[in-house]
Amino acid sequence: MRDTLARDTARRAITPVVIQRVEGIPTERAVTCVLDTADDAQLNGIMQDSLDGPTQMTTRIVTDIAFSEPAQVCFRRGPLWRWLGRRAGI
Repeated sequence: MRDTLARDTARRAITPVVIQRVEGIPTERAVTCVLDTADDAQLNGIMQDSLDGPTQMTTRIVTDIAFSEPAQVCFRRGPLWRWLGRRAGI
């Protein structure tokens, strides 16, 4: 399910939701983290909604993913975090 077409379709559907709902994280990183931490059922739901643009279901799915622990960890793993981690020996 995580092929290029599926990810591109999901990316187009979730980007407007991420811009609106995920504050303080660069959009590209937030979208990538949401996609990377979504499971197949969530991606299927997003793709089904992608034909009509983001719906309430898309917003709910993206919000659930964005507030999950794996997504939160991913959001914090930006370039500065990696640099600090190397400096601290993490």
